[in-house]
Amino acid sequence: MKRLVLLLSCLLTGACGVTTQEHPVPLVTSSDGPATTPTVTQRPDPTSSATSSSADSSPPTTTAVTPST
Repeated sequence: MKRLVLLLSCLLTGACGVTTQEHPVPLVTSSDGPATTPTVTQRPDPTSSATSSSADSSPPTTTAVTPST
């Protein structure tokens, strides 16, 4: 039990201390999700548009290729 407490204390203190000192801004930025938010927002938009356009062209092409093959 004592070992677990010591390990946790060391890990928490060491990880937080090293992480904060090494990359305080990058970690906070990544955690906040400024880069993740735009990426996630952009993905749904282009995906929906691309899916709609591809869906229109895909069915006829796939249907024509399927019977030919």
